[in-house]
Amino acid sequence: MKRVLLTGMSGTGKSTVVAELAARGYKAIDADHDGYSELVGVPDGELTGVGSGQDWVWREDAIAELLSTEDTDVLFVGGCSPNQGEFSFDHVVLLSAPARVIVERLTTRTTNSFGKDPGELARTLELQETIEPLLRDGADLELDTTAALDHTVEAVLRHVRESEPVVIVDYDDGWPALFDELRQPLAAALGTLTSRVEHVGSTSVPGLAAKPIIDMVIVLDSAVDLDEAAARIRPLGYERRGDSGVPGREAFSRPDGLPAHHLYASAADGEQLARQLAFRDALRASPEKARAYATLKRELARRFHTDRAGYTDAKTSFIESVLREITEGR
Repeated sequence: MKRVLLTGMSGTGKSTVVAELAARGYKAIDADHDGYSELVGVPDGELTGVGSGQDWVWREDAIAELLSTEDTDVLFVGGCSPNQGEFSFDHVVLLSAPARVIVERLTTRTTNSFGKDPGELARTLELQETIEPLLRDGADLELDTTAALDHTVEAVLRHVRESEPVVIVDYDDGWPALFDELRQPLAAALGTLTSRVEHVGSTSVPGLAAKPIIDMVIVLDSAVDLDEAAARIRPLGYERRGDSGVPGREAFSRPDGLPAHHLYASAADGEQLARQLAFRDALRASPEKARAYATLKRELARRFHTDRAGYTDAKTSFIESVLREITEGR
C-alpha cells in the first residue's frame, strides 16, 4: 500500500482535497481532526498555530495504527503537524497558496472557525514564512491550490500513478477467467443498460506479456446512460473518477479486496473504445505483431521502470503504426 501525505499551511485546501479524494472512492483521512490529533503543552514563546503554550499535534498511536493498515492500494493522509516527520510516507505532496489567498480563505470559510481571530491569522502567515520552506524541502511535489480543485486532485493522482514501477510479466492463462469473474457482477447490476463488458488491454491478448492488471470497459448504447450505469454499480464499490484526461470515457475506482483491474465506461461509438478494440483485435489476429509488442514492452519497462508516463508515451508509435495499417487496409 502506498502512503501519501498531503501537507501544507492552514488555508491551502488540505481538507478540501482529502474530501474530494474520498468522494472519488479513495481512502483519504484528514488527520488534523479529533481522533488523530490532540492539544499538547509546549514551551511558552514557541511559535504554533494555536497560541502560546500549546500546539495541535498528531496522536502518534492513532497515526501509527492508520499507517499500518493494508486494506487499500493508496492511503491519502491530510495534515500538518510538528511530529509528522516521525512517520514514513511514500510520497509527500505540499499544497500551497499565496498569502493573500490564505487570508481570504481563512476569513471567509464556514467549515472551520480557525483563522477568524486576528492572532490566529497572524501566526498562520508567520508559519508560512518559517515552516513552509521546511515542508517544501521534504516534499516530492508542490501544488498551488489556486488552480481548480479537479486540476489539483488529478495532479496528485497522476503523481502517485506515474511513480509506480512498470512490471511486465508473462501471459497468465487465468486472465480470461479472472476477467469473467470481475465481469459477472457488473453485468448483473447493469442488466439491459449495457450490451457487453469488453476485456481490453494486453491481458486480453492470448500469449501477450503484460502488466498483471485486467482492463475492462462497460459499453453503453449511449453516453446519456452513464449516470444510471454509475448508480447501478456503485453498490459494488465502484466510484466515478472522471475521464482521467480521455474525453468520452469514464474511469472508476477499484473496490477493496478485488484483484487488480481498471474499469471504464464508454458509449458504443466512443473513439477511444474503437481504438482499443481495433488494436486488441489486430494483436489477437497476428501473433507476430503480439510478439513484437511484447518485446517492445519488456524493453521499455527496463528503460522506464519508474516512469509510467515515459513508458506509455514510448509505446505510442507502435500502437499508432498498427492502427494506421488497419485504416489503410480498409
